[in-house]
Amino acid sequence: MKIFKVIAVTVLFLLISVSILIGCLYFFKDREKKEITDTDRKNAGGQYVMLKQGYTHYQIAGPDTGKTVILIHGFSVPYYIWDGTFEYLVNQGFRVI
Repeated sequence: MKIFKVIAVTVLFLLISVSILIGCLYFFKDREKKEITDTDRKNAGGQYVMLKQGYTHYQIAGPDTGKTVILIHGFSVPYYIWDGTFEYLVNQGFRVI
């Protein structure tokens, strides 16, 4: 019975240690805080507009005379979620932003 307690304590210790390590890596290696330079923006394509709280990236495609469709992604999913829809709508003659 004593061996099971030792194993349980060891496993619990390892789980807590790994959780702390993962937490530290998350807070100290947060890649979301990378500063995007003008070179990065140039290589990314699309256009940028400077707003009060920073730059916003956008793309416009399709004929000027087409009905306008605006696609907006959520905060946790990048704009590429709309790639297939964007291309389809442009091919159907819509002006897509």
